[in-house]
Amino acid sequence: MPSEEQPVSELGQLCMKGDVEALRAFLLQQQQQQDNLDDVTLAVTWTDQDDKVLESPPLFICIDYGHVECVRLLLDHATTTTTTTTHVNTSLDLVNEPDDNGYTPAQWAAWKGSVEMLQLLID
Repeated sequence: MPSEEQPVSELGQLCMKGDVEALRAFLLQQQQQQDNLDDVTLAVTWTDQDDKVLESPPLFICIDYGHVECVRLLLDHATTTTTTTTHVNTSLDLVNEPDDNGYTPAQWAAWKGSVEMLQLLID
């Protein structure tokens, strides 16, 4: 588990839990508070299913935990945010954003063996 110096971020916790409605509410709240808009491509602290502390973009967390609907929501949010703000991230940016080891979300989904997730990412 993360130490006190590395707490799991709120966004990280929501992605780990896979609660789509709670994640949607968080993203909408962040979008309404434009000065606090959480960039969904930024790395957040989280723990993988083996309790290893990592820092990756939220999309990786959802892929690791197998939360397909959360992946869909993050991709949709990036597209919506781009059209309603000056934010430059698109769903394509999310899909191409590597983690700290240089892996893309599609590579991560393939490694996890999730054909459904991989299809969602490349469509």
